[in-house]
Order: sequence, then structure tokens, then C-alpha cells
Amino acid sequence: MFESVKRCVRCWPPSGQPLAEGQWLWLGYLLLLPLYLLPLFVTRFLPGLDLPLHLSLVDALLKAGQVGSPQHEIYQTQFTPSGYFAYYFLLTQLAKWMPIQLAHRVLMGGMIALLPLACARLLKSYGSSRLPSLIAFPLAYNMPLHYGFVSFACSIPILVLFVAQVILVLAREQLLRKDVPYLAGLAVLLYLSHIQTYGLALVLTSCLLLLSCFPWRRRMVAVFAVLPSVLLLGLWQSAGIFQSAAKAPTKNLLYVVKEFWYARVHELHTPLQYLSDPLHRLYLFQVHLLRGFMDRSDQVMANVFLLSLGVYVGLGVLIEHREGQRTPDHRLTRWARWLPGLLALGAYLGLPHHIPEFQTIFPRFAIVAAVLAFPFIPQALCRCPKSWLRWLTLLSVGPSCLYGVTLSIEYHRFDRELADFATVLDAMPPGGKTLGLVYGDKSSRTLSAGAMLVNLPAYYPIERRSAQSLVPIVFCEAPGSPCKRRPGAKAPPPVDHWKPEFFPIAESVAYYDYFLTHAAPPQPLLFGPFADRVELLATAGKWSVYRRKRSRPA
Repeated sequence: MFESVKRCVRCWPPSGQPLAEGQWLWLGYLLLLPLYLLPLFVTRFLPGLDLPLHLSLVDALLKAGQVGSPQHEIYQTQFTPSGYFAYYFLLTQLAKWMPIQLAHRVLMGGMIALLPLACARLLKSYGSSRLPSLIAFPLAYNMPLHYGFVSFACSIPILVLFVAQVILVLAREQLLRKDVPYLAGLAVLLYLSHIQTYGLALVLTSCLLLLSCFPWRRRMVAVFAVLPSVLLLGLWQSAGIFQSAAKAPTKNLLYVVKEFWYARVHELHTPLQYLSDPLHRLYLFQVHLLRGFMDRSDQVMANVFLLSLGVYVGLGVLIEHREGQRTPDHRLTRWARWLPGLLALGAYLGLPHHIPEFQTIFPRFAIVAAVLAFPFIPQALCRCPKSWLRWLTLLSVGPSCLYGVTLSIEYHRFDRELADFATVLDAMPPGGKTLGLVYGDKSSRTLSAGAMLVNLPAYYPIERRSAQSLVPIVFCEAPGSPCKRRPGAKAPPPVDHWKPEFFPIAESVAYYDYFLTHAAPPQPLLFGPFADRVELLATAGKWSVYRRKRSRPA
């Protein structure tokens, strides 16, 4: 049987002609796509530091419209055209027809499938070979995804498509009818996906418009195409982007720029750090690119990606040197090709590390710099001999296949690591108010992306479905959040899930029905004088759940 399969492969296509570039591209894509969708379904709980908080927020949005649910009394939805609208809106609509976790997997599967196609589109817009785009499959499981920055992760393919379309509008010989509306739609979608990637897109577009190699009429067309998204941004910021923040009274785009500037200046204390800090960030680039696993397999793949990209660039330069020409398109100058990658790398090197209102900033731009580095590959690579195509495909498909298998193994290990948590969670009856108290070491033995265990209790209303199931909603009223607290509503007792030792015991015991704990002190120490009001419901490993005793009639 295997010999017959070999003969069929050798004889395909039937004409005996070697496969074209597009055929090799789709062959590799169809081979890799199932491998990279499989990790989404080998674990019950997907890795993501903030992911449980996002999913519990969507659960609260769905229940806010259900009369009789506790969320209806506390929260209300406010879907406005903010810079974080797309993910929450799409997930909320999908969750009306399927479980929330499955809806999230559907969105992530779409993002994973779209990223290599977007990179292929970007390479095509620059007239280069599309085969290197297959090495973008590992980039779909990037650091923002493992940290639970799902809106940012979903915006990356949109950003790549936007840059590709900008180049086509500026450099194509004759515009098609769909080019300008398509660019306008991508700009609006990118803005609605994430404000940080949209900000980088605006800077990149502005720099491209300053290049004299593009006709001024085309530059004006690009400006008008991006204008609707800019108007949406102005509408959002005019209403006050950061109304919930506790700092300066005027919180618009100028406030954002000032906060970024002050935070970065504060990080650079001495003149020596102006040199050492960027060098240190370059050294950590391969860590921040795919950061995810304790065995550092992600760092190995990051180095393989950079090496493969360098090989593609070297082959393109070799073909250029052999042909004695640099590029057949005078409009796509060196600056037009290098600007996307250089600006993204500049964002990685120049932005601050952390601002409370924006969370982690510069490390997430490592993946943006990686996907926008494909234009560094010279156009001459598309003119390589046809005998090279299989080897160019293998250069991308080989490492991507190995890492796809590694992802499924690592995700399955994470699933086994959370077996005790799943046991305790399944022992909890649905329909209660639950407080998570994660003590001790909050990190995972498999995942290296932060304190992976701290937000796991937020899975309670998602896994134990009921109109009455509730956990505190951390991201409600955050900048751009679709959740808003009802005026005059009594909120749950305030608890800092990063510092569970300071939770208000009396108010919590009076309000919550269940306490889902990890590595917690013994019951008398945990609840103090109120220990007799709770009882142990279930325990497995370091995870335990207590429930409030029901009052009996006299």
C-alpha cells in the first residue's frame, strides 16, 4: 500500500510537470493546519493567564440580560465602538449558540488558520515568494496568547492584512474596485480589535505616506480609506477612554502618549541604560516571541524561526546578486520594504514595560515584529529555480510540523497538571457565588507564562453552568470593557485575587456560597472566627473547596 502511495505522489500532478509555488503552499498549509488546531482540543482548560477572566466577563454579559440572575442586578452591557470591541462582541454572539469555551476555541482556530494566509498575502503584496509564510504557523501560539491577551492575539492577522493592503493600494499598477473598501474595512476591524496594534498601524501608514516613491494620488486614496477608523477613534476618546482610572482628569490620546513617555523615562535611570536596555531586550526577543513552556521548547522554535527567516533572506540576496538586479518594481524601495519590520522592532525596543492601565506592553510587540519581518525577504526569491521549491517548502514545513506536535504534547501535560483542579471544580454544585483564593506558588509546572493558576477559579460559572453561578468580574469597567456596573448596585466584596491573604472574611462569608482555594492555610486560620460557618466540600491535591453552611430553621 505504501509503495502505491509513493508512486501516486511521484506521478502527481498527472501532467508530470513540477508543482508550482501555489501548489506547494497549499500542500504545506493543509498539512500543518490540523496539527495547529489539535492543541485547542487536547486540554479542557486552554493556557492563558487572563483567559478565565475574559471568559467569565462574557458569561456576565450574557447573564446581565437574564432577569433573576445576580449579574442582572449588578452589571449591564455597554458595547461601544472601543478599541477592544471585536473579540468580546464575537464571543458573546457565538456563546449564545454554543458553550463559551467552545466559542473561544472557534475564534482561536480562525486566528490560527488566518495568520499564515495573512503573511502569504503580505509577501505577495511585496512581490516575493509566499512559501516562507508557512513558518508563521508556530507564531500563532505566541506570548500574548499564552498570557491571555486574546484581543491582541486576534488582532495580529488583521494587522498583517492591513499592511499588505496598504502596500497594494500604494504600489499596485491599477487599483481594483475592492481595494479601497477592503482597506477601509480592515482599518475599522483592526481598530475594533485592539488599540495598540491599531496605533502601530497608524504610525506605519503615516511613515509610508511620507515616502516619495509612491504617487501622491495613491497616498491621498490611502488617507481617505483609513479616515473612518480614525473618526471612530476620535469618537471613543472624546467620551473619555479611561473613565475608570484613578489618575489625571483628562484622559484622552494625549494622556496616553504622556503615560507611555513618563513610564519609559522612569525605566531608563542612567545614560548607560539607554544602550543596555535595548540590547537586553534584543537578547530576550526569542523569549518573548513564543513564551509558553518551562522546558524552553518555545525558545528553540523562536530561534529556528529567526534562522529560517535569515536563510530565506540570504537565498533572496544570492539570487539578486546572480541576476545583477535588486527589484523589478521601482515603487517598492528598500525603505518601503523595511519600514514595517523596523517600526515594529522599534515599538518592541522603545515602549515601556508595564503601565497599570495598559498592563504589559513592550514584550507583546515581539510577535508583531516577527510577522512584519517577512518583507525583509527579497523579491528575487520568487524567481528561484522550480527545483528549489520543495526545499523552500521543507524549510518551513519541517520545523513547523515538529513544533505542532510539541504544542499538543505540552497542552496535554497542562491538562494533566490541572486534573486536581478539575476534580474539585466538578464537585461544586452549580448556581452558587464563588470566591477564588489561590495561595502559595501560583505558577504552573508546564507553562512559563506568569502565575497561570491565579485566575483558574473564574472558570466556575463557565464550567458549572447556571443562571445563578457567579464569580467577581475583574475586568468590568476597565478601559474599553463592554461591562458596566449598574448605578447604585451593591457589588460583591472587593477582593484582590493576587493577595488572597487580605480578603475580607466577614463580608465574604456572608456573601459567597463557595470558596475555591489552592494551597490555602487550614480552615481555622483561613476563616478565623468564622471557621464554624463553612465546611469542606471537596479536596484534591492542593485544591480545596469550602461551602458556607446553610442555616437551619430553629
